Amino acid sequence: MKRYVFAGMMLVFCVVCLQLVGAAIPAASTSLFVQDWGGETLYVGGTGPGNYTRIQQALDDASDGDTVFVYRGVYTETISIQKAVCLTGEDKNGTVIEGPGSGTVVEIAAEGAAVHHFAITGGGGDDFDDAAVYIASDSVVLQDTIIRDNQGHGVFLFSASYCILVHNVLVGNRYGGIYLTNESHFNNISYNTVQSGISGISVERSHYQTIMYNRVIQCSNGIYLTESRENLVQGNHLSDNEEGLFCFYAVRNTIQFNNFVSNARHARFMKFLHVGFIAPNMWRHNYWDDWLQVGVKAIYGGVYVRTFTLIGIFIPWVEVDWCPAREPYEWIT
Repeated sequence: MKRYVFAGMMLVFCVVCLQLVGAAIPAASTSLFVQDWGGETLYVGGTGPGNYTRIQQALDDASDGDTVFVYRGVYTETISIQKAVCLTGEDKNGTVIEGPGSGTVVEIAAEGAAVHHFAITGGGGDDFDDAAVYIASDSVVLQDTIIRDNQGHGVFLFSASYCILVHNVLVGNRYGGIYLTNESHFNNISYNTVQSGISGISVERSHYQTIMYNRVIQCSNGIYLTESRENLVQGNHLSDNEEGLFCFYAVRNTIQFNNFVSNARHARFMKFLHVGFIAPNMWRHNYWDDWLQVGVKAIYGGVYVRTFTLIGIFIPWVEVDWCPAREPYEWIT
């Protein structure tokens, strides 16, 4: 009798756990980030009296809190945003900032600046940090843009924290979609689509990112975490990449509720052998299309051990998704 009571208690416990897990799955929100600027509005293009013909001219004349509104058209120039203004296009499909094919097209160097509703192209890859959009300040918003066919990165963040990158489409950028480096912390990268390039989303020596509900396809590396910790990677769809996700000397990251579909290799990791290595990345509730629907999902990697010689050794290691999802998540397909 006691055995049946115990079994019943365990059944109730399992049901409660499943309900809690279901409740823990966050609902995907597709709302755009909205900010009330409250300043003056300067106009570029169009036919209004006093409208500017070049975007940079309007930016130079604007003050903090102003909005620069750009009418449809192709604007062949590179621009630098040095004030906390909102630069917004009339239509992301028809308002184009086209660079010369080298260097950076849009530089954002003002805290609190925002860029919305543009297509941005013509960035070069002469230097590694060349990008269509280069962000070097905190609390920047990049929203609802199309960043395509650049020879460098799509977006490059350098020492830029608390930025919001949402609802952007990055396609055909040679180096990749979004690259964060040099202690760019606490950024929100959500609801973006990245297609083709070396890396879809790369985080290097930067921590505490929120990387959610992005679609990353046909890249060499889907999401690449390098020497980065305590990032949340949640609800992303990683498909048709050479490698879905790689944690390179990156620890204590939470990787959950993602879809891993049709990648040549879904995920792996590499670590140093030191005290911090015992804190693994947390893998849970991801969908893996190669999981056998039984047991756990093993993620294979290695641990680098320094030796007395110049060349160390690698020891095979395993991390585990203890409760893989049986079906792909629909909010990101």
